[in-house]
Amino acid sequence: MIGAMAAPALAGRMKLRTLLAGGLVVAAAGMVVLTQVSGPADLYVAVTGAAVIGLGLGPMISLGTGLIVGAAPPERAGAASAMASTGTELGSALGVAVIGSIGFAVYRANLADRLPEGLPTSVVETAKDTLAAAVNVARELPAADGAGLLAAARESFVHGLQATAIIGAVLAALLALVSATLLRSARMPGSPPPAQAGDAAKSLKKVDN
Repeated sequence: MIGAMAAPALAGRMKLRTLLAGGLVVAAAGMVVLTQVSGPADLYVAVTGAAVIGLGLGPMISLGTGLIVGAAPPERAGAASAMASTGTELGSALGVAVIGSIGFAVYRANLADRLPEGLPTSVVETAKDTLAAAVNVARELPAADGAGLLAAARESFVHGLQATAIIGAVLAALLALVSATLLRSARMPGSPPPAQAGDAAKSLKKVDN
């Protein structure tokens, strides 16, 4: 909320590419914070990282659609808006599917190496499905085996979280570089070109004098 609400005001004080690229850098920093999560005791680290990510993505969410629509001819504004919405939904779905699958693969691989010996095959396969499944099946085991399974599942899940956070940080940093490179002349709809803005400022200064 803070990032999205502050973005329009900041857009009038700095170049648009600086604002969007800077926001992505902040989001990447938040993902780096998530890589420091190591267990249940680090809940505050996870919350802090998620908050920083939200702060960094705020400008992109707030200004992105306006930037896309403003780049299209007036008669194509509706199509551009629809394209922006479709891109947002598609990107979110692909991010969850692809990066989530990588995190799940890391979870399964780590869990296989950490499970206590002697567990039934059905228990092992169920625990590999999700962390929630591992928690549920651990309740049905003897105390020692259940505790060992739960510890292994939690540690494996954290490794998966760290892997996805690293991937997200790299992607956000790359997008920041792309934004800074490709949006050199980008500006929000309705804002004057740099030359006109400079002329307007000079006119105001003459009036004040």
